[in-house]
Amino acid sequence: MKMKTLLSLAIVMSMMLSAMPLIPYASARNIIYAPDPIVLSVIFDNGLGEVTKAISNNFIVNITLSIPAGIQMDFWDMEIHWDPTKVELQTHSAADAVEGPFMAKYPNGTTRGATVFVAQAPDNGAGILPDIACGFVSGGPVDGPVSGVLMQVKFHCIDQGDSIIEIYKPNEESYILLGINGINIDTTNNGLLHQVAPPATPPTAVITAPNKVPVCTMVTLDGTGSLPGHDSLPLPSGNDCPITNWNWQLDFVYTNGTPPKTVFLTGDIVQFHCDGPGTVTVTLTVTAPDPVPPTAGGYVDHDDAQKVIEQFIPAPPPTGAFIDVYVTNNGDINGTYGSAPPYDVWADAYGPQQLVCVEAKVTYNNEPVEYKPVAFEVIDAHGVSVDYRVVFTDENGLAGYCFRLPWEGKDAEAEFGAWSIVGTVDIAEHIVTDTVRFRFGYLLYIQSITLTPSYPTPVFKYPKMNYVLHIVLNVTNIAFTTKLALLTVVAYDNCTVPVGKATTPGLDPVPADTSTLFAFDIIIPHWAFVGSGAAYANIFTKAPSAGGVPYCPEATELFYIGNT
Repeated sequence: MKMKTLLSLAIVMSMMLSAMPLIPYASARNIIYAPDPIVLSVIFDNGLGEVTKAISNNFIVNITLSIPAGIQMDFWDMEIHWDPTKVELQTHSAADAVEGPFMAKYPNGTTRGATVFVAQAPDNGAGILPDIACGFVSGGPVDGPVSGVLMQVKFHCIDQGDSIIEIYKPNEESYILLGINGINIDTTNNGLLHQVAPPATPPTAVITAPNKVPVCTMVTLDGTGSLPGHDSLPLPSGNDCPITNWNWQLDFVYTNGTPPKTVFLTGDIVQFHCDGPGTVTVTLTVTAPDPVPPTAGGYVDHDDAQKVIEQFIPAPPPTGAFIDVYVTNNGDINGTYGSAPPYDVWADAYGPQQLVCVEAKVTYNNEPVEYKPVAFEVIDAHGVSVDYRVVFTDENGLAGYCFRLPWEGKDAEAEFGAWSIVGTVDIAEHIVTDTVRFRFGYLLYIQSITLTPSYPTPVFKYPKMNYVLHIVLNVTNIAFTTKLALLTVVAYDNCTVPVGKATTPGLDPVPADTSTLFAFDIIIPHWAFVGSGAAYANIFTKAPSAGGVPYCPEATELFYIGNT
């Protein structure tokens, strides 16, 4: 046996004997080989001897021991090795080694005895905790059969690749010394750590363009809302990857017999001429190469987005007195200014406390009528009029104003629904009217959160050891346009400890005017408290740390964490 082992044991023993004699230690001298092995294992926080972690993550290693019936244990001493190029201790000190409950506590939690735990200073350059020892000062010994955690060691990931967390055994005698009356030790259950770079985020292509346009007009396609990518290398934080190319493909399909055609454009903002009725399918490809190598293997430097624009032939200009009412800060969806009758249209949806700007164009035989008083009436989802205004037209026949939607405290959601804005004007004793409508509510909201299987009927207890909790969110978008969102789910245990989370990898598109399912998995860790838990789901405009705000209230669903 190595001299430094004997020295560390001498230190521990002197400390223990200064308190009281350690009588059971004498029995360790009579070595009887146990019929069943004494098993030492390295177990990660997923409850297994193998785990995958992202670079820069912290993790805890449990050194566990299982002793068979007929075995007694008074103390232990061991050495832990690791690859210092891949992992390191969190504080680089002996404080990263913490005694587990195996010696001092029975499995039911009652006290077995008082212990002393000693960890020598680590050799960080070599990746060694050279001497960790623990023994009873009073009480004990540990009687088999029993299993538990001898010690926890706190590590930090520093580079990708594999590393073995090893219970060191340099020779057949073993550097592990156990104060027991039987020795047959299995120390082959070392831990295997796989480290991967944090997931890289590809760029996101975003098209801003109208849904419908009249023929013979210039149409602007705006790609400046696209988001850059992010490469997770070089460590530790990686770097942003700005978009360098915006490539547009426009596929025209006509309804008047004109052959289809394809046009290619480049630039963050481009224009095309709408030259016939039909549709144009716009595909934007953005490219964001990594400007700072090395590049993570999973980084994708491009993304596509697609939008279909309807090209229509506008109705003949209106004759006589006419008024067209529309919003100016949230485009008309089912029609545009100058579309064919009926002129009532739906604007895109508005959220709580958003500003609504409405405008009316007043004409007579398609010529602007100036300085005419236009009456506006705002009607809420219950058919109740909540606002009246009178605004005079300008030299272009335009009259408009803005108002902000309410947020009436705890009763605010009662105002959600379909709102209308009516505009009327009297031109030469001919009263004309028009209406624009819009949805008012949470633009995105969680319609349901489902755990598989469900709780509380029937009650299902999710095991703590490596069990995957499946969560499905049903997210509704009330807008007529796609919205980008960050979706998150956090699982809490019975003591309100967050035990796991899952998020979308970036800002995910939520399709317009529909409900979409998003699935997440959370592994219940072995250290979670048993009992009822809760999953909390949220939707943000972006991460709160980046200035994001919630789209809607969070949704909650209960589950139950069972024993290992």
